[in-house]
Amino acid sequence: ARIQLARVHVRLGEFSSAEQVLASARRELETRADSGLLPQWQLAAGELALETGRLAAARAYLGAAAASWTDDLPDRSSVEARALLGFVDGLNGQFRRGTQELQRSLMHAEKLRHLSLASRSRIQMARLELLQGKAADAVLTLAGIPEDDANRSIGPELRLQVHYLRSEALRARGDTQTAAEERAKARQLVASIRSALPESLRTS
Repeated sequence: ARIQLARVHVRLGEFSSAEQVLASARRELETRADSGLLPQWQLAAGELALETGRLAAARAYLGAAAASWTDDLPDRSSVEARALLGFVDGLNGQFRRGTQELQRSLMHAEKLRHLSLASRSRIQMARLELLQGKAADAVLTLAGIPEDDANRSIGPELRLQVHYLRSEALRARGDTQTAAEERAKARQLVASIRSALPESLRTS
């Protein structure tokens, strides 16, 4: 519960609170000598490091979480960590290695039919492709994320990222009208999510 709470704090921009909760969770894990939750903790610590611009620390935490993937039934956290690790490697200029890590995460998520995890992998892959100037590839990657319907949804936070990244890719290809439509959809989701938060948290 503390690990998940820390991830919520990261998403709200409350980084000091996230750090405090993670420290408490780590002490408890060490007291219990419970390594089963360690990949989850490492993923959360990696997310915090990434959001606060500490790429070296992010890669260390995410790499440790991804390293726990040793068979065909990895912990979900290790799969998600490998996807983020691929993006971090791309930020460090290691595009080939990052792409390979993302492809592996995506393949496993799709094998499990885990929609949100596969979508996260595709989102990170599209971000990496945009960094390389591969707008057409990013459009195709995002097209693999199905639209929400009555039976399944990736949630508003992931959906707005899809719209935003698609707008960036389309704009790079010269399709300014459709890009503007996608950006408007992203802004609507941002406003909706923001309005659902307590007023004290909306700025962060």
